[in-house]
Amino acid sequence: MDDRDRKKMKMDKEEDEKMEKLYTLLKNAREMRKHVISSMEKKRLEEEERARVHRFPTFQPEDFIFKNEAEAKNNENAAGSASSSASNKEKEEAETNVCLDLIFLCS
Repeated sequence: MDDRDRKKMKMDKEEDEKMEKLYTLLKNAREMRKHVISSMEKKRLEEEERARVHRFPTFQPEDFIFKNEAEAKNNENAAGSASSSASNKEKEEAETNVCLDLIFLCS
């Protein structure tokens, strides 16, 4: 082998190393891109879930029950004086001590 062949082999070897580094960098860049995209997608889904939860609050039966008799009597008085032509069904609902004030339970 002469000097030209050695230089050519050395240049080929250096070029191969550079190509390997380039491919490694490209692979790492793709992995980082995948990671960023998946984390953004995950955050978007979490935000949608939080927004969906806030739009649809859950209620428990306890949310509609009066805390004491005074509130129940106030409700009965208000229902009785609001309309003298109220139906029997509305009067029965007022007597069940059910409060229709909505309390949102959002986390």
